Amino acid sequence: MNSQNKKNTKNQEIKQLVLDRLKVLSPGTIISIGSEGDFTRDQMIENVEDSTEIGELFTEMQIEWLRSFQKLATAQ
Repeated sequence: MNSQNKKNTKNQEIKQLVLDRLKVLSPGTIISIGSEGDFTRDQMIENVEDSTEIGELFTEMQIEWLRSFQKLATAQ
């Protein structure tokens, strides 16, 4: 597998992780993304699936949150 295929696979795995996290939320959940506005759980799922700018931003926010959580866990 070449490096581009590995990167695409990793990106798909990250996207699926974020989607899985969103899908366990209550359908009535509202997610606020600063000045971008408020989004329902289903709107966020759609944005992540479609790789919109909002979806990409939310995905990056989730990855950063997971990284910070990992740092806290390993520091203890």
